[in-house]
Amino acid sequence: MMKQYDVTIQLMSPLQLSGGQADVNVDIDMLVDSMGIPYIPAKRFRGVLYESALEVVEMVEGLQDGYEYPYVNKTVLDELFNRGHKESQVVLEIGDFHIAGYEALKNELELLHTAYPSVVTKKSIRNAFTSLRYETAIDENSGVVKEGSLRNLRVMDKEEQIFTGQISMYNGTEAHEHLLAVALQNAKNIGYKRNRGLGRIQCTMDAQLELVKQALNKK
Repeated sequence: MMKQYDVTIQLMSPLQLSGGQADVNVDIDMLVDSMGIPYIPAKRFRGVLYESALEVVEMVEGLQDGYEYPYVNKTVLDELFNRGHKESQVVLEIGDFHIAGYEALKNELELLHTAYPSVVTKKSIRNAFTSLRYETAIDENSGVVKEGSLRNLRVMDKEEQIFTGQISMYNGTEAHEHLLAVALQNAKNIGYKRNRGLGRIQCTMDAQLELVKQALNKK
């Protein structure tokens, strides 16, 4: 049996997702699609969800309060993300996440690019969504900027931007659905420098709060 969930990721701070490419002008560039529009790749978000779910499972296990949490435990986690010693029958498929209204925007930009190829380029579209930030390293002893430490990085600086995508689950049970909701609720950041203010996110799916509440009920 397959269940499909519509999921949103709302940016709460500027985002930096590196595509592993840079040039002489940019030290850390932004990941964009073929049109120059930033997106969140499936593999990257899957890793964030796993880390989020694992964090909650470890917190619950650390309570040692004598209660059982049938929806939040290592067994359900390993099955949901296929991380156990045995191959899981549960298949979790996560698609890429694109900004809300992506298809209409992409079609419009493709028409503009066809009409004005020298003006509406991948670079110009990327620049419309992003900006460059500069950072330096400070010497702890002298308090002076370290020589040669100046770097720049490209970020998506449109705060409160919403990305949308879908997650499909095959052969999942009620427990797996509840843990997925918990993972989404707990996921708070993604990308480069996510522990230093960048990439703060808020994730939602249908009936999320009720599923989380049920998942954390003690048995």
